[in-house]
Amino acid sequence: MGEETEMEGILDTVKPRNFPSLQRLCIQVDRDPRSNLIGYKVMDAFMTAPSLITVNLQGIFIDSLDRPFPWTQLQAFEYAHYLSLEEQLGIFQAAPGLQKFVCGGSVEPYFEEEGPPFKVCSTNLTELTLGQDSLLLLEYLTLPSLEIIHLSDVNPDTLPHFTGLI
Repeated sequence: MGEETEMEGILDTVKPRNFPSLQRLCIQVDRDPRSNLIGYKVMDAFMTAPSLITVNLQGIFIDSLDRPFPWTQLQAFEYAHYLSLEEQLGIFQAAPGLQKFVCGGSVEPYFEEEGPPFKVCSTNLTELTLGQDSLLLLEYLTLPSLEIIHLSDVNPDTLPHFTGLI
């Protein structure tokens, strides 16, 4: 039995559970090629968590924002893995109550032939953390309540472009 097949077998035992008091979910996977499989099951396992307000996923791939998950009640979301620009913007649409968003991964820009992605207004977001690879996100967000912005690992050459966005 291969390593990936073994992981699939283990993850098949993960069933949706009821976590009535769970407020914070933090899962970190270190450089595991099976992170896609883990991400699929994480979304399913925690779909019934009525008190969940903070999610921190490090190294886990989220396959779809359409999966059942308590997005609308989230206040904080931290993520470190690759997401397309549209997927990142989709998080803001799925979780309108977000107050804090941390993007530790990279954002793939759209291609001209696909046309520009939609823009999102996030009225509750007060704190935003972005790295060099996710600055593009700012071009597509309107953040009227933003109080704190953290930029990490930013190339000084991008700062003139960045100041045009704020």
